Amino acid sequence: MPEFHLFEIYNANAEIIDNCMTVSLYYPSNKKMLDKKIPGNLEFGIQVYENLLDHRFSQIAQINRPIMPSCAGSIYTTLDDKIICHRRDIKAPNHKLYHSSYGGFPQSDEELFSAKGIMKLALRETAEECLIITRDRSRLIVPSGSEHYTLESAKRLGIDLAKVKPLVMDVATVEPTDTLKVFDADYNLLFQVQGFIEFMYEGQTTITTSQIRKLPFMADEIFPIDAEGYEIDGKYIHFNRESYILDPNVIKNLQFGAILPSPEVYKTKIVDGIPIIVHPDYTEPYFGPDGVKVVDPHVWASEDLLMRMLDALRIPGYDWIRAELWKEKSKLEGKPLVPIDIVA
Repeated sequence: MPEFHLFEIYNANAEIIDNCMTVSLYYPSNKKMLDKKIPGNLEFGIQVYENLLDHRFSQIAQINRPIMPSCAGSIYTTLDDKIICHRRDIKAPNHKLYHSSYGGFPQSDEELFSAKGIMKLALRETAEECLIITRDRSRLIVPSGSEHYTLESAKRLGIDLAKVKPLVMDVATVEPTDTLKVFDADYNLLFQVQGFIEFMYEGQTTITTSQIRKLPFMADEIFPIDAEGYEIDGKYIHFNRESYILDPNVIKNLQFGAILPSPEVYKTKIVDGIPIIVHPDYTEPYFGPDGVKVVDPHVWASEDLLMRMLDALRIPGYDWIRAELWKEKSKLEGKPLVPIDIVA
């Protein structure tokens, strides 16, 4: 596992002007290093979201309510505007069986202290966690600038690059609306970077700056492979989470906890170095968001990262601030997120 390379931040704020958000983080001079994630804080999160909705400004961290430096990630879309994501599995420590985009924590000083580093982190996380192959399984799509991470991820899964040949291609990035500004304790600007920013106080306290990347393919020309896992004793343990190709026309205005109609979902087996793409089999009992037993194997549950991406893509029904406010209020009050008719 990578070294946990983070510290507490006590001064941070967010301001929204003309639907563009600027987030300012002030790194302390005396850094309290962390050896684990910062726990969630539902009461403070609710206050933050209500302030943003009512006043378009809020502190997002305080002396007794710290946040960490920004995580980063990205998500792929296709030429026909489909969206690629994964679903967290039942063993996930947080947000079990939520649909999510790809992201991760900073692992170096470059990723903590520079715009170049945070962009590198954003692109690396997607390259490592989400591989794209052509439908005939003959080519591995390698985004230009992410060659090392993509090829290493493919090798970890056991993909034979002599059989599934790498195809390096430029992948466009959608112009972001938000700005992350990072200052030192004396209010000197260290760096700033554009992205789509969200923060969460449920389960854990995080902030993430993400990118949206446009693949030069139609959805029916490719397969996604979820490549996330970890190494133990020299062996790579592949989570093999479900990969989804989402149709905006299907998920628009879809309520959290509703059954996802006709999902396009895949898992992967590697046989003789070649990915075999399969539709997962499901048997009862079925489980949905937060491990709740449900009546269908595909209950829609957009996590905060994916919700921010859907909001950025202007898909109707996805306002990430209002969605997180509803979710965190519901959890604080002990109300179920999944409708009673969906619970088994």
